[in-house]
Amino acid sequence: MSKEPPDIESGAIDSLAGHREAAIALVMRAREEVRIFSNDLDPRVLGTPEFAEACRAFLLSGPRARLRALIRDGAAAVRYALPLVQLIRQMPSRAALRRLPENEPPSASSWLAADRGTLLYRDLGSRFDGVLYVDNPLYARRHISTFDALWEQSEADPEIRQMRL
Repeated sequence: MSKEPPDIESGAIDSLAGHREAAIALVMRAREEVRIFSNDLDPRVLGTPEFAEACRAFLLSGPRARLRALIRDGAAAVRYALPLVQLIRQMPSRAALRRLPENEPPSASSWLAADRGTLLYRDLGSRFDGVLYVDNPLYARRHISTFDALWEQSEADPEIRQMRL
């Protein structure tokens, strides 16, 4: 029996706990795709066992469920976000992790998108000043389009392929 997704509302989020809760709620509300854009899969938010479990439940929720993550630093992701990285390695037909293209300028932002309209965004991935946009496809579309274009240019990360489970 699956859990009912929590009700969430658009608004500012300014704490670590708020980002953790919003990230889990976003994944629990997703129906088809979760996209993650992060330099290192921030272990404080994305590296928790609770987040990995929410992702597992999402990926097992239906045949169309997919998770894709774009990162800059695969070594840090392996070191600090191990539960999520292990899940991605265990479910390669539903989840994938790729490294941003070398020529892509560094970005300080970090975000998660569910389907085509819900977005958890931090302008500076190192801080917890962010915004959750729920059912707002106009705002999410720009980030999703950028993600999809970068995904096409990206490659599998050798740090992830070589990681021992």
